[in-house]
Amino acid sequence: MKAEQRKALEKNELADKLNKALSNISATSPNANRVWVIALCVFVAGIAWYLYSSYSTNRDAANWSNLEFAGDDKSLQKIVEDAPGTIQAQIARFHIARIKVQEATGQLAAQTGDERGTAADKLETVRKTYGELAQASGLPSPLVQEAMLERAKIEEILASVPKADNATVMRGSLDQASKYYAEVATRFGKTFIGEYAAKRVERLKTKKDEIEKLYNELAKDHAKTLPEVSTPSLPALPLTPSPTLPPVPESPASIPPPAPPK
Repeated sequence: MKAEQRKALEKNELADKLNKALSNISATSPNANRVWVIALCVFVAGIAWYLYSSYSTNRDAANWSNLEFAGDDKSLQKIVEDAPGTIQAQIARFHIARIKVQEATGQLAAQTGDERGTAADKLETVRKTYGELAQASGLPSPLVQEAMLERAKIEEILASVPKADNATVMRGSLDQASKYYAEVATRFGKTFIGEYAAKRVERLKTKKDEIEKLYNELAKDHAKTLPEVSTPSLPALPLTPSPTLPPVPESPASIPPPAPPK
């Protein structure tokens, strides 16, 4: 009898332990709630990451497409505004800078000082843009080289352009341009651009007096209004009467045959 009671007690203890274990993982227990909450969070995070990845891929493809079909600086600027910080926006800034440099360098030789001043303002803006692009992360090496070299070239050009409010102070500096060239030569010495920059540093060093003299002369002419260049008109040619052509002889078929002798 005692043995049966002992077995019954052991059975009850085992049942109690099972009930406690089941209660720990039941839907109403705190531990189970934590497990379910963690599992749900992991599941939601996985779905969110999948959706974000799909969205990022689609957005990236759309940005490349917009860049491919951008036909003017306005559409390029829209990419910069709509997708800031992306590689497509940085490349769009490169395209805008190239357009502005081409426009401004042509306008530096414009007729009036105001037009040349506007061109110089534009070059200063582009110089700043290239400085920012030179420091941007994730850009391919050729674009970094271009940004650094163009900044140096614009700095050199502006060394011959006085400020709008002070004609004795230039917008650029040959010394600063030489430093920019030296940075390119040091960082990309084995490339074509690096070798070009190194040669420019050497020229600015050995021909500095000659270059400064030339740029000072250009600076003096910057604010002047150039005389209009008129194309001389050619003298009118005298009118000559057209020659009178001799009458065309009649064809043999139209000449009547001679009369027979009588």
